[in-house]
Amino acid sequence: MPPNGASILLLSRSRPRRGAAFPERTDSKLMTVSQSAPPPEHTALLLGATGLVGGELLQLLLRDPACRHVTALVRRPLPFSHEKLQVRLVDFDRLDEVADAFSADWVFCCLGTTIRKAGSQAAFARVDLDYPLAAARLAALGGARSYHVVSAIQADAKSRVFYSRTKGQMEDESAKLPLNELHVYRPSLLLGPREEFRFGEQAASWLMRGLSFLFKRGPLAPYRAIPGEEVAQAMLAAALGLAERTSPPHDAPCVHEGQELFRLAALYTAHADKDRSRKEARPS
Repeated sequence: MPPNGASILLLSRSRPRRGAAFPERTDSKLMTVSQSAPPPEHTALLLGATGLVGGELLQLLLRDPACRHVTALVRRPLPFSHEKLQVRLVDFDRLDEVADAFSADWVFCCLGTTIRKAGSQAAFARVDLDYPLAAARLAALGGARSYHVVSAIQADAKSRVFYSRTKGQMEDESAKLPLNELHVYRPSLLLGPREEFRFGEQAASWLMRGLSFLFKRGPLAPYRAIPGEEVAQAMLAAALGLAERTSPPHDAPCVHEGQELFRLAALYTAHADKDRSRKEARPS
């Protein structure tokens, strides 16, 4: 049990899996899949709908015809409603009380904070480690088709940096669970509007924009800043199966980072444009 008291269901692995632990770096090769748009039969559960990536992902899910219902687990009510959206107010320390919500096809976890905002390392770990692990366990128990979680570049359970070590521990522990599919997203600096001002991130984004040519290719490419919207697009592209991974093995976790995030986002943009053109071409 975690020291901070977060309520977490314990599961044992139902079968052995290859690649249960993450390598220090995995560059999964993507192959575009030529297929018609899937029917609108998917359901989604979203944790972190008020954050940068989660907020963008919520809007994508509500617009995409392939998703017929979205449940958002939040601490406070959202400022809007939608016919496809169900909002459930929760205490993230007691996620097991809403275990029924984790039977969705796709479970997306976009929870995250900073040590400064959380107030301590323990409080940070509760949000970035304990809550995502509790969600992953419930997703496995509920039989979700896929679990998608936002991590960070350089996540490593053996890192000397507390932030990177916490993210790495979350990835490694999630990989031990009997999930049908596990997708981990490791963005670098996230760009986009936030509820709170983060001076360090803002300064870094100005620097990266000015030196963007250095991050297009080469050894610095994995550290290229990415808009939160494109991370959300990448997550939905992976959930929809718009790209087929040729590595790692099918039953191993799939880590998406660096240029792969931009490629996935581009695949989703093409998918959305095709859906829009198809809708506009229908006779009124």
